[in-house]
Amino acid sequence: MLRINNLNARHFRLLLCLPLILGAWPTIFPPAARHLSQVWPDGPATLVVRQTDDIDLQLEQVNEHHSLAADRVIINEATHEQLMICPGIGSKTAALIIKERSFGKFYDWRDLKTRVKGISSSKIEILQDAGVKLNSNEGY
Repeated sequence: MLRINNLNARHFRLLLCLPLILGAWPTIFPPAARHLSQVWPDGPATLVVRQTDDIDLQLEQVNEHHSLAADRVIINEATHEQLMICPGIGSKTAALIIKERSFGKFYDWRDLKTRVKGISSSKIEILQDAGVKLNSNEGY
């Protein structure tokens, strides 16, 4: 008969807890977020598939959804994902822009620079060179 002593009990508890710890590892330490362009380098697409026989499938059509370009982004109206398309704006900066925008729209680029930590004059120049607009009334 198997006799459980103090050492065996510790090993038994460890063997029970190990799968729980390994299973919870991704929750405790989630993988780093990836930019949308890394997941869909050419943009999302819709595949239209038709079933010809009982088993055979045939690709009928591929509809590519062209991604939003940075020159079409309006800072005062853009979503988090649209802001991340802009050069120099990552997830944290996009979240800060949306948070500050909830208190009121940005009046000009200087207001954006003052209210959002991480936006510098050089970053504003990069955004303007990419064609990013602050308000919808700015000319395209």
